[in-house]
Amino acid sequence: MMPMTADNTLQQKARTEANAGHYQEAIALYKKLLQQGDNEDCHRQLAHCYLQRAKSFAGREMIREALVLWENHARHSPPPYQAFDRYLLWLILSNNQTKLQQRVKQLTAQQLDRDYPELAAVLGLLILTRLPRLQQALPEDSVFTSHLNRVQLALQARDLDGMLEALQQLPYRSAFRDLRSLVKACKTASHSPAEARSLLNRIPPHSPYANSAKLLQICGYHGAVLARQLANLDSHRRQLLGDVIGLKSEQLKLLDALCKQADKLNDKAKFTLALQFQSLFGAELTQRYCLAMLPRYPAGLKPYQKHFGTIDDYQHHRLKALTYEREHRHQAAESHWRNCIDLLRHNPDGNSDLKIALILRHMAENQEGPELASQLRMESLEYDPNDRNCLLEIVRYYGQSKETADRQKAWLTKALAKFPEDIELLTLAIEAAIHHKAYKKTVHYANRILQIDPLNRFAQQTLLNGHLNHARKLLKNNKYSLADQEIRQAEALKGGKSKTLETQLLRALLCFADGDQTQGLQLLAETLTKLHSDPVNMHFQVVVEAQLCGLPMATLSQALPTAKDYRLSAKELSRLNQQLRQYGALPGRRTLLCKALEKIKEPVKKSLTQLDANEDLLLSLCQTLETIGHFELLRFCSECAPEPSANPIWVYYQIFADSQGDPTRCDAMQAHRLTVNLDKAKAEKNLRARALIEPYLNRYHLAYPELEPMLDVYDQHRSADSIEQLFAQVPDEVLAQINKKMATLFKKISPERLVSDLNQSTTDSDTLLSAIMNEPNLFTALLMLRAADELGVDLGVSVERVLSFFEVAQPPSRSFRFPF
Repeated sequence: MMPMTADNTLQQKARTEANAGHYQEAIALYKKLLQQGDNEDCHRQLAHCYLQRAKSFAGREMIREALVLWENHARHSPPPYQAFDRYLLWLILSNNQTKLQQRVKQLTAQQLDRDYPELAAVLGLLILTRLPRLQQALPEDSVFTSHLNRVQLALQARDLDGMLEALQQLPYRSAFRDLRSLVKACKTASHSPAEARSLLNRIPPHSPYANSAKLLQICGYHGAVLARQLANLDSHRRQLLGDVIGLKSEQLKLLDALCKQADKLNDKAKFTLALQFQSLFGAELTQRYCLAMLPRYPAGLKPYQKHFGTIDDYQHHRLKALTYEREHRHQAAESHWRNCIDLLRHNPDGNSDLKIALILRHMAENQEGPELASQLRMESLEYDPNDRNCLLEIVRYYGQSKETADRQKAWLTKALAKFPEDIELLTLAIEAAIHHKAYKKTVHYANRILQIDPLNRFAQQTLLNGHLNHARKLLKNNKYSLADQEIRQAEALKGGKSKTLETQLLRALLCFADGDQTQGLQLLAETLTKLHSDPVNMHFQVVVEAQLCGLPMATLSQALPTAKDYRLSAKELSRLNQQLRQYGALPGRRTLLCKALEKIKEPVKKSLTQLDANEDLLLSLCQTLETIGHFELLRFCSECAPEPSANPIWVYYQIFADSQGDPTRCDAMQAHRLTVNLDKAKAEKNLRARALIEPYLNRYHLAYPELEPMLDVYDQHRSADSIEQLFAQVPDEVLAQINKKMATLFKKISPERLVSDLNQSTTDSDTLLSAIMNEPNLFTALLMLRAADELGVDLGVSVERVLSFFEVAQPPSRSFRFPF
């Protein structure tokens, strides 16, 4: 083997640096090698390194440096040069017209027609606009030159039709094809804007005609969209498009002023601009805008009155009320609103009643409690009785409590009399009827919805369930003939395999009660065998149905195989959980479900002890057992979880079961355990456990406030808690309702689902979900808003306020409030 020379070592080192992308170091080494002797390979490698450095500088928009480096590349490389088209494009960007003229002469016809399509498109536009003399430097035998001559002749046409006809002769791959699209878009814009937009969208973003296409697209916009687009342009282009569109000089001046003050466009600036450009907007619109701005900019009252005259008493009180509301002084604001109402009553005009109604509804939005808000909404209906949303809010409010069920019924009747085909009201009527076990009414309202919307899935399911539940009620009252009619109507409906079997099950029970008991028991056993693969689920369903229909449980159970020693699989436990949820969906069934569980609890317990680690199934079962209130099985189920003391959620379910769902029955040690596990849930960002433990502890402390100092439940700086700060104005009784609703919602709504529901107009999904995972309090706050929304309660906090409080980035929007 020959010994390694110094040159070979230096060359190897240079190649290593080049391969690693260290081109500056490689260049220095190759120069050193060339000083020792001329070498073709060194020249080639040096040229390559210079070229890569040139591309790197051009990518960073350092064009002058890129040009120097490319020229160094050319000194060490024979023609044809690599990236010659890039070099010419950089010369165009640097505006070096002399050198560009010289270098363009070196282009061959093949390069211009085939090798450099991007350069050809740029040169074509440049020759047609700024540098026509470049045409002299082009090869005369190129197809590009021929197309250029045609385009120049076409542009001399006096009309777009003639221009387009000439351009249509160009082939598809011509360097001027995007120019043809521009001309065609201009021709079609007047009679077919959509086609024009489609043509312009076909021009690729890297095309030299892309900027012209963008400007043409802006010409097709109107109003605020046009204003936003123009505001994004520089002053020169804005002036150019303004002339094309035909904007007035005052409109362009307003846009310039808005752009200059974009970052400091405060209320004062907006108010001043409105007055300054009053001639543009018109006196009436300017006056209305400035009047609307006065609550946000009280200092504008003096210039307002100078331009439009002294405000009347009504406007005086209205502005005072709005100003106080901005300061969160709602009681002071209410006094001024009442003065507004009195003035409208004593000085009525054509819209006085509507104005009073709107004022009262506005006042309702700012009330601390839902009761006062509902009273104001009811008062507003005296002046505007046909407001659907107001009626809906009142119906929802009275539907929150059993004590107000009669009032809800009365208001539902009123609302449906005014809006008989309103699906939302009919849905509320169905919910109320189900709550009162008025299944005949349920069927009636479901049929009304289906008359309006035949494909309404909720109404279809409600109709079928209504017939089945009414049949059970009639069976219990020994009205067998009527029960038979309900079952027949259910049989006529298409409800899927499970509903068909459920209907068949009721047919078997009817046969047992009013016909041949032996045949009824046989049909019962056959149906349950089709419904379930195990005897435990069979026995459970029989016991539930027997109670609902008033039939003997023991006799019916004898027709089924024994379940005493049966071990349920995970799939069969899931089926039992599904049954519990289906039967528990209707109110008033907790007792009978617990009674049915008593009959099968032993095989269920044995099955749980032999179940392989399946936390999802156990958690789902715990949620269901918590809802129906079977505390013995809930406790047992939570203890079957892997490491039941390690996860805060299992500790919660154990204490919930021990206290039978009543936090007032917790002792101090249990409360302390919950507190410790709440801190752990916060640290681990276990949102589900936190959402369950927090409201339970809050209810405990409401019951025993004197014990709070004895426990480590809240930290020393509780007042600084973000949730406390956001919802400090919400009364404790309302918070108690919210917390109770949150516990229910958390079983149904994951963070992903909540983000999806909120993402219509807030922020990016990934950003919001990431923020929730990093700050559990954000999820709690958003879930509180969701709970309040479902309860019909206004907490005085918006989604935007919550996102802003937790510093979640929201998409910027530039809003121009002045019309054109």
